[in-house]
Amino acid sequence: MNQENCNAAGANYSLQRLNAMWSVLSDVPIDEDGKTEDLFLHFDVGVPRGEIWHWFQDQNPAFNVAKMLGLTEQSE
Repeated sequence: MNQENCNAAGANYSLQRLNAMWSVLSDVPIDEDGKTEDLFLHFDVGVPRGEIWHWFQDQNPAFNVAKMLGLTEQSE
């Protein structure tokens, strides 16, 4: 099964949709404590960025925050 599709077991969103939302998240200001300074999707102001990162990973088993942050090899 192609992991780029939303047909992965347990996927709520396709990787394409999550990547688009991730791009929007990159524009949300984060304070020095790592909390959001603006609303993002259903998250209130002041949510720790790690909580949002976990939400992203929970939406599709193929989505990997570390990969999105460039902390792992891009090709697997």
